[in-house]
Amino acid sequence: MENKISSLTDIRAAAEEGDAAAQFYLGWMYHYGQDVPQDYAEALQWYRKAAKKKNADAMAMLGMMYKNGDGVPQDKAMAAKWYRKGAEHGSADAQLNLAWMFQEGRGVPQSDAEAAEWYLKAAQQGNADAQFYLGWMYQEGEGVEQDFDEAVRWYTKAAENGNVEAQMWLAGTYRDGIFIPKDDAKAANWFLKAAENGDAEAQNILGMMYIEGKGVPQDEDQAAKWYRRAAKQGHADALSTLDILGIPLEEDASEKSNITDIPPSDADHRIIPDETQHEERVVLPGDAEPAISDIQDIRQEDVNAQVETGGIRVHASDVSQDDAATVNSYFQAAKQGDTDAQITVGMMYKEGNGVLQDNAEAAKWFLKAAERGDANAQLNLGMMYQEGLGVPKDDAEAAKWFLKSAEQGIATAQFNLGVMYQDGLGVPQDDVEAVKWYRQAADQEQADAQTILGTMYKAGKGVGQDDAEAVRWYSRAARQGHADAQFNLGLIYHNGEGVGQDDAEAAKWFLEAARQGYADAQNWLGFMYQEGISVTQDDVEAAKWFLKAAQQGQAGAQFCLGVLYQDGLGVEQDDAEAVKWYLQAAQQGISNAQYNLGVMYRKGLGVGQDDAEALKWFLEAAQQEDAKAQFNLGWMYQEGEGAPQDYDEAVKWYRLAAENGVSNAQYTLGMIYQKGEYVPQNNAEAAKWFLEAAGQDNAKAQFNLGLMYHNGEGVPQNYDDALQWYRKAAENGDADAQLNLGLMYFYAEGVPQNVDEAMKWYLKAAQQGNVEAQNWLGDLYQDGIFVPQDDVEAAKWYLKAAKQGDAKAQSKLDEMKEKYSKQEP
Repeated sequence: MENKISSLTDIRAAAEEGDAAAQFYLGWMYHYGQDVPQDYAEALQWYRKAAKKKNADAMAMLGMMYKNGDGVPQDKAMAAKWYRKGAEHGSADAQLNLAWMFQEGRGVPQSDAEAAEWYLKAAQQGNADAQFYLGWMYQEGEGVEQDFDEAVRWYTKAAENGNVEAQMWLAGTYRDGIFIPKDDAKAANWFLKAAENGDAEAQNILGMMYIEGKGVPQDEDQAAKWYRRAAKQGHADALSTLDILGIPLEEDASEKSNITDIPPSDADHRIIPDETQHEERVVLPGDAEPAISDIQDIRQEDVNAQVETGGIRVHASDVSQDDAATVNSYFQAAKQGDTDAQITVGMMYKEGNGVLQDNAEAAKWFLKAAERGDANAQLNLGMMYQEGLGVPKDDAEAAKWFLKSAEQGIATAQFNLGVMYQDGLGVPQDDVEAVKWYRQAADQEQADAQTILGTMYKAGKGVGQDDAEAVRWYSRAARQGHADAQFNLGLIYHNGEGVGQDDAEAAKWFLEAARQGYADAQNWLGFMYQEGISVTQDDVEAAKWFLKAAQQGQAGAQFCLGVLYQDGLGVEQDDAEAVKWYLQAAQQGISNAQYNLGVMYRKGLGVGQDDAEALKWFLEAAQQEDAKAQFNLGWMYQEGEGAPQDYDEAVKWYRLAAENGVSNAQYTLGMIYQKGEYVPQNNAEAAKWFLEAAGQDNAKAQFNLGLMYHNGEGVPQNYDDALQWYRKAAENGDADAQLNLGLMYFYAEGVPQNVDEAMKWYLKAAQQGNVEAQNWLGDLYQDGIFVPQDDVEAAKWYLKAAKQGDAKAQSKLDEMKEKYSKQEP
């Protein structure tokens, strides 16, 4: 007792002197009542002191206290806050708990991707629980792209670090041959580890394996021992089996012996007392390495062959260059015709593991196994021919070996063969045959094949066009985390093809793909935030996703990011940054970016003013039918800016822009024909282009069209049509049209005379600075025509016109001045 008090005294003294580790430990002692009365308030106080000194473990424990409501009101958001602080300071326990909160959506928005990220950080520090959950996420494709090889790798790490759930998963997987080759010995080994950790189900299964001699020597005594252990934990099947076999629940002293048939686990783990099954368990891992490396990747990557050696199936990548005996054993087995060994030797040469890298030797050994009918060897040999590694590149030979492997049911070979038929590589191009092989691979959940099969249905290539079927295959691949499929599914929901149009669902799938770094999805997600499509409009969020895509070279995102910088939306306004992104997009052929870059050079925004450079980029965009660029080119050639003046080029580009619907180009072309500048004068052609522009609400074109109908130029004279187009232009704010509309009402041209209406339109035109309208108002007020005579009002309007340099108005003002000077006494 004195030692404990002395120890506690030392710890408290160190804690009070500011030692963060002591503060954390003292908090832990109060938290769990270790050598002191349990006191949550004291625990909280010391954890907080340690947390202020950046102690990550204290931050994690504060998170736990808020999560469980230990001494504080239960608060999931505060728990998440402290877990995040601890996680960011490197606490594996905090990382584990933060991942769980993201996975469950407790205190933070639910996010499988965030969960996977934090599980990975904790797993990389050896946290067995995190390794187990990360394996599960890879298995299910939640938050990460589904990858069974990666799932096995993390389950193995967790199991070797003492995680019972992982041990049970591996045991069952080896027993059933799911994801990895069936292996009863390995299954028994992992059931033993779980059984030794007290798992009743594992103990019961181990008893059964000893009864049946599966993976272990048949041994009724060992079976009885494990059935008893399970039964004593209340396992119903174990109790029933003991009863059937007539085995008493209690064992004799002579039966009490250690199990020696399977090596015991050497994983070193300890569990700190906790009140939950998941979050607060702290595992201190041993140094065990996984027994399994990555297996076959779905995307035409090499198949790592496995060889039975010394009771352990080892990947070629596990072979140490220093382990000559192991290497030699592979060669001996390979020379004796063992196809597994031949594949492994081939992989050793291909990867340079244990031997000097030599693709020719790799191909030789793959060939030996392939000729003996091994499907994986046939796949590998096909890849060697496809890539020209160690053998001459030969698509026909690649297709031959892919076919042999595909016919044996290897999904990757089926997919590769589909690609070759689709592209006509080594075989005649045949979409129907491609679909056949894609379907076989897709039925085995090969995500690449499912995605391409969806695309074939979407395009009607090799099958009848069927959007619903495309959705089905994209969905299967998307659920496995396949980014291409997720993006395509997003597009389908956005466009409502094969499904009801649903932008919320589209955004969901774009987000899934975007989180995996899929640039096109990031660009679309940026667009949806920019426009507020099914998400809250948010320029900052839009800029974030555009930037992610732009940094990967996605040209559309580069353009959009340039616009945001130019307009200062979601980012600080920065013309130079806008130019930077416009340039990158323009160099990839985005016509809008080329046009905007031309504008920036022409105006000197974010870059030195340079008409020649502006002309260059307008030309690039114009050649891609960018109508705005075509119009600007016309203007620059007309004015001789950036290039020698060239009226023929000007007319050419104006015409192209006009034909592409630019109303200003249509109006300008109409003016050119009306005036006979650069082209023969042609009022009919002028009227044609004015009409095109007028139909787009171009006020100047509407006025000029009204004028042509008024005067009968290029069209038959028609006051009704003139009045119609004057009115449209006047209502669109054109001062000349407002004046002419007033004149038609004043002179009763096409309408009954209406002085009030005339005065209304004169006034609108005059207020916009139309000199003629100002003079008209001056005359009417001076002479008292239809309005009370008022020299002051008349002088006001004459003065406005005179200030614009109008001689008539100045003359009127002079007359009025002289008149009033004579009246003076």
